[in-house]
Amino acid sequence: MRGFIATLLGLVLMGGGLWVALRESADPRLQPEGAAIEAPRSDLVASRRPATVDEQDASADDDLRRWTLQNNEACGLLDEGELDQAIALLEECVEARPDQQLFASNLARALYRRATYEYDRAGGNREAALADIIRAVQLDPDDEAIAQLLERWERMAAVEQDFAGFDSMRFNLSFDGDRTDLVGGWQDVVDVLEGAYGEFWIFFSHDPVLVADERIRVVLYERDQFHQATGLGHWAGGAFDGVIRILVDDLRSQRGAWTRTVRHELAHAFVASLGGRGVPGWLNEGVAQWLEADGASAGDRERDLRSAELRLGGHPLRPLADLSGSFSALGEAEAISRAYAESLLLVDYIVRFHGERFLADLVSASSRGSTAAEEFEQRLGYPLERLLEDLAAELDR
Repeated sequence: MRGFIATLLGLVLMGGGLWVALRESADPRLQPEGAAIEAPRSDLVASRRPATVDEQDASADDDLRRWTLQNNEACGLLDEGELDQAIALLEECVEARPDQQLFASNLARALYRRATYEYDRAGGNREAALADIIRAVQLDPDDEAIAQLLERWERMAAVEQDFAGFDSMRFNLSFDGDRTDLVGGWQDVVDVLEGAYGEFWIFFSHDPVLVADERIRVVLYERDQFHQATGLGHWAGGAFDGVIRILVDDLRSQRGAWTRTVRHELAHAFVASLGGRGVPGWLNEGVAQWLEADGASAGDRERDLRSAELRLGGHPLRPLADLSGSFSALGEAEAISRAYAESLLLVDYIVRFHGERFLADLVSASSRGSTAAEEFEQRLGYPLERLLEDLAAELDR
């Protein structure tokens, strides 16, 4: 067991981030509205809205009110990014009133926030991040997001514990050292990564490695390893969760496939660094698909665009509001496929009529406190949805 924990800590210390998907589920309990005193509620998980003291049993004792006020103060500090101070206050709440699960749950989520911060930042203490997540699970074992994160780390540790690692200028590459195709050919992957990085650096006018002051981690897997580590279905060939994860069964024979996947996931890394969580799904996936094709081969991109038109198959375009989040929420595989197709065609339309620089500015809008839609309308004087109408008219011709 000690050896496994050491392996798990080693995996955490090695690289990237595992937080993108989980961050999207930030809990409203940590963001109370207004300055009203909020008392703990056993049904808060279901209600998702803190209740004021006036809505509670009038017999709420003074001691509970005192610690509730401190809980609320901690919530305010969390909103301000003062994680250590907030956690110290919540620790006192939990110690004083262990009967109040809300305090424990809020502390768990505060520890989760600190863990994600430590894990993501350059030079972060990833061993401490893991310790925070383990404690968070103990405090609130019913929180599925936190439990799934720890479970995921455990799966990845089991898969990657014997992987070899190599550094290039901007990447840390790891893979199963028993695979002869990768041992003899890993430099080919690095060459593709470094070449695409230079291309994307120019496209976005942005340098994620310089900003983060650390290399981007890339892991290569064979099929079963990939699905065990990521938990994704057998339809997936790549993933980006702060780490670029690529399925490669045979490096030589699958070069065309893994090259496109590497470019696609690296594009997601650039988008995440430049625009953060505020980039809408259609823009994120559209940009990744548009950059997936080798910039030196216009024919590849044209084939992708024609394929996207065929996948739409005459179906009406979805409103962009439907494509702002994860496409998996659309349910059916055909609907998801059409969402990807629409995203690619819309990004291509933007590039053709407004240029690559304008597209990159849409990606970075959220980092400037705006949105892609607001940036578009401010710059061009009409709403983004009209562009969707123009694209639909073009496709109908």
